[in-house]
Amino acid sequence: MMLILTIIMTYFICHIRCSITPDVIPESIYDCFYKYSHTNTRMEQTAERIATTCFINYEWTVSGLRCHNVTKETMDLIERLLLPYLNKKRHRRQTSNGRNRVRKEYRKLSAGERHRFHRALNRLKSNGRYDEIASIHHSGIVARAAHGGPAFLPWHRLYLMILEDALREVEPDVTIPYWDINLDYNMQWRILSSVIWSSEFAGNGGTPVSTGPFADWGLRRNIGAETFERPFSNTDLANLFDMLGTTEFSIGLESLHNTAHVWVGGGMSFIDEAPRDPIFFLLHSYVDYIWWQWQMDNANNSATWRYPRNILNTLHAPNEPLFNLTIHGRSISNEEGYSRDWAFNYFSYERRPNCNDGTCTGPYLRCVEQNDQFSGQTIYCASVEQSVAMPNGQFNRKKRNTENNRDHTSLVKPFSTINHKRMKNFSCIEDSLGLDLSKSPIWSDRHPGLQVITGYPIQNSMRINCDHDYHLWAFLPIKVIHLRPYGNIFESYPVSNGVMDFKLDIYSDLLYRKYVNFTRPQNPPCLKPCIGDATGTSKVFIRAEGVNYYGKYNDYVIIDDRQPIDAKIGYIGIRRPDRKPTKVMITAHDQCGRICAPKCLKKGSSPPEYEPCTGVIKVDRNYPHFCSNSYGDAVLKYWSMADEVCPSEKQRSVYMVFYCDSKADWFPWPGAHKIKKK
Repeated sequence: MMLILTIIMTYFICHIRCSITPDVIPESIYDCFYKYSHTNTRMEQTAERIATTCFINYEWTVSGLRCHNVTKETMDLIERLLLPYLNKKRHRRQTSNGRNRVRKEYRKLSAGERHRFHRALNRLKSNGRYDEIASIHHSGIVARAAHGGPAFLPWHRLYLMILEDALREVEPDVTIPYWDINLDYNMQWRILSSVIWSSEFAGNGGTPVSTGPFADWGLRRNIGAETFERPFSNTDLANLFDMLGTTEFSIGLESLHNTAHVWVGGGMSFIDEAPRDPIFFLLHSYVDYIWWQWQMDNANNSATWRYPRNILNTLHAPNEPLFNLTIHGRSISNEEGYSRDWAFNYFSYERRPNCNDGTCTGPYLRCVEQNDQFSGQTIYCASVEQSVAMPNGQFNRKKRNTENNRDHTSLVKPFSTINHKRMKNFSCIEDSLGLDLSKSPIWSDRHPGLQVITGYPIQNSMRINCDHDYHLWAFLPIKVIHLRPYGNIFESYPVSNGVMDFKLDIYSDLLYRKYVNFTRPQNPPCLKPCIGDATGTSKVFIRAEGVNYYGKYNDYVIIDDRQPIDAKIGYIGIRRPDRKPTKVMITAHDQCGRICAPKCLKKGSSPPEYEPCTGVIKVDRNYPHFCSNSYGDAVLKYWSMADEVCPSEKQRSVYMVFYCDSKADWFPWPGAHKIKKK
């Protein structure tokens, strides 16, 4: 009797009343999916990147959340810093045509320049002005006026000028360097060990940020943990610079910028928290640099300076004022923000480091050779790792051989090194890049003695609207079923009569005709090149985005790519439906950016059956109970411990399953627009 009472009490303590029903995708999100998926190819943008952009745009347009009031003192500061630009001719003379304001790549600064930049930031932090400037990024309607449209570029250009002027008041001649993320992209799988995340530069990339010049700022980062996609690839940049119109250029650059925010993660994933990390301004300096270079390269084309028309968001209309501010009856319009006057007279940039012109030099950069499946062997400029550069900026030659500043050992091997030509007709997998695990390991900066192989765990902010509190969250189990990508060959070959067959490996479904027709309905789509792991280890990321609340939760499951079929359980956080129902959209994607298809529990099915759904669910306090009070309780909800010898699974506790099958459907929501609410 006591055992029964204990079980009943444990159930009600661990589980909250939590019923789930499927819902529809918000119209603005679906329309965004549809627009981007019909204007891009799979080689230009992954489905995950498009989904990220659409979620972020949705947050900006519907949130209206204000967690911090902007004070009169802050507005006075912004007006004072903006006022000189309202009288552009006078200010242009004072800045000597802007040529004393030259921004460089962060790693190209001298030690003295870098020290003065860090000192200026800390002085602004100490006197409160840094936080005042950061606070206006999400004040009033700025979130919508500065994002999701063509005003994104000029708004943030002026934002950089405001902070830069404030820095120059405490440290003359300081400029905001740009963080060329492409230099980190070219490190391939060693991107997490970039020198950018060392104490000499921006500090560590985890939570909390405890090293470097901003160690006591209370910053949160999650580099590479919330998404596997590395933004600003060489293909991304080539596509951008091939664009001729301001409309498509602005959309493409803002989308890449969104992915960079998510890649850094932590506070950078939230619009109001992001500017509180100085890496925000280094990222936006790079975004502005790309725009500036595109303008310089196309300076004689009048379309370069033409503000886009047919704007749906009225806050991005040509005549609307930047910063939504009118000072003494004057303002700078969105359209004026596209004027060539800014690019030619207020600032300039030192061109990004390049191996072809000999500018990829210095202690923190090197030229690397990579096998590119499209253009063959190519030389790119890349960042060095933290273990390569000593604190004084000198190379640690014991760690790496650096002959003529070129790394000949960093060739990244594609999957199926022996036989990828034989597999060419099977799929686009030969466009992917595999990991050469023979390289020296990356050691964790958080846990000495541990290696970073598949990346860091995710530190979620546990934020609901303006509050960060674990107790505001509920958790539910999510199942991921993953089918092996078609065409992968792992170096574990079948042997017959003493002869190895290099055409297949022992895990391949092609060896087992009984189920090959079920697991391979069609070839996977050709995707942008992505990182793979020669051991077969990969991730499927699960993301919960609040629909009627401001909050997100990220996690992942580890998948064995060798197996024809693999299944894993993850646990995802959502807002507790204590006072009102929770609406949330849950998505999953693999590390190549392919979105997995959501399936929801079919009502009344026994044994459990699953049917296609949108991934949007409504959660309330009715029966049956699918949620738990904590992560640990959610684990116990899925696993039955009745048999102490061997726990068993309770499949019916899983409401949502994601099916990752590499099919050619780019987005897994066919027909979702047909069930929109009228």
